[in-house]
This record gives sequence, C-alpha cells and structure tokens, in this order.
Amino acid sequence: MQPKDPVSYLAAGFAHELRNPLSVIRGIVQLAGLTNDMNKFAPTILSEIDRMNRIIEEFLSLSRKKLEKASYEPQAFFLTLVSLIQSECHLRKWHFVHPFDRTSRTLSLNHSMIKQVVLNIFRNAMEAFPSAKPDKCFTIRGRAHNKGYSVLFSDNGPGMAKEVLNQIGKPYFTTKANGDRKSTRLNSSHL
Repeated sequence: MQPKDPVSYLAAGFAHELRNPLSVIRGIVQLAGLTNDMNKFAPTILSEIDRMNRIIEEFLSLSRKKLEKASYEPQAFFLTLVSLIQSECHLRKWHFVHPFDRTSRTLSLNHSMIKQVVLNIFRNAMEAFPSAKPDKCFTIRGRAHNKGYSVLFSDNGPGMAKEVLNQIGKPYFTTKANGDRKSTRLNSSHL
C-alpha cells in the first residue's frame, strides 16, 4: 500500500534506507559470533553506523535541496562496497563475483546514495532467492566503455515475472505480504 501524503512517503523511504545498514550490522555481528572475532569486524560495524548517520544527514539535506557529490574512479568506488557484500555472502554461503574494469574516467556521485542503491539490489536479491536453491551466486560487473561506465548486477536465480518486472521502479510496489518494498532481483541493470 502506498502512503498518500508526501511526509508518509518520505518517512517510509527513510525507514527503508536505515534498515539496510542495520541488516548489515546484524549479519556481521552474527558472523563475528561464529568466528569469535569481533575485533576483525568492528571497523565494518562502525562504517555502517557512520553510513546510518550519513543517511540521516542526506535526508535532512534533501529538505534543503543540497546533495553532496564527489569524483571517484569507478573501480575504486565499487571495491569499497565489496567487503560489505562479501561478509553477507560468506555468512549465507553465496558465491560473490565482482570484476571491475579500470578506467581513467571519474564519476561524480553521492557515495552514500549509490552505496545504498547497490546494497538494496543485493539485499533484495538475497530476500527473493529460493532458499532451497544450492550454489547461489551474486555478481556485480563494472565495464568501461566510450560513453561512460556501466554496472551490471546479476544472480543465478529464477528471475522475475514480466508483470513484476514492469512494476520495478514504482514507489512502494510490493509482492511481499508484510508490505515491504518489492524484492528486486535484476538480471542486468545499469546505474
């Protein structure tokens, strides 16, 4: 169900964005419990707490229509996300592939917002995957080309029905019983 007023719409989106770093922190704490090595994972936990603070700051800056961007080399930027996804994949016994082309070009982007998009795609793929399927794999590929840089996401899941795929991108579209946003598994998508 979609919120009807803009405040509810923003609040629901804000809550959704905060759930992702909380999920990462939860997964890392679980992994630390299995390995009995919290010190190894403390920097990642602190990084996710910092990300939550940035989400809050960005939410506030949206109300002021101010969005901070910086220049990043694509491969270096996306490799900053690899450890977060690797930790979750290791915990759930998924295979994770992440080749990124090097390029001399830079991207102007908001680090936290793009990080959130990537982690949303990953989390949605994990939630939508059939639990009984063996050999689960998630792939992020970065490709340099003459028009820019493409990032493709894929997994080896069953994909989505055409009617569901046609709804992707619509705010608050869901097929989940609890009303959470749609678990989107994209067989290929460009950022």
